[in-house]
Amino acid sequence: MVEEIGEEISAWFEHISIPAGQYLVCETRKCKYPVDEIDDLRRQAVSEWLPTSGYELRDAPEIGVIHWYWEEGNEKLNNSRYCELWLPISKK
Repeated sequence: MVEEIGEEISAWFEHISIPAGQYLVCETRKCKYPVDEIDDLRRQAVSEWLPTSGYELRDAPEIGVIHWYWEEGNEKLNNSRYCELWLPISKK
């Protein structure tokens, strides 16, 4: 049964290759709705960090990872969600 569910779910996703390389990894703060902060996080990384870093964005997929915890009645856990943003970079 579990294998059937796994196969059914995996059919929804597209498999892509992520090229090896360096990534700038940024995290939102831990909160109830961290997805609301991803756009600002990217904007800050690209406009504030990148120009003075000696790096530039490279042609590769950006990766977003959402750490979404939930347990009924556990506000501490439910408020510890966060997102990671992986931006592909290379030396200028």
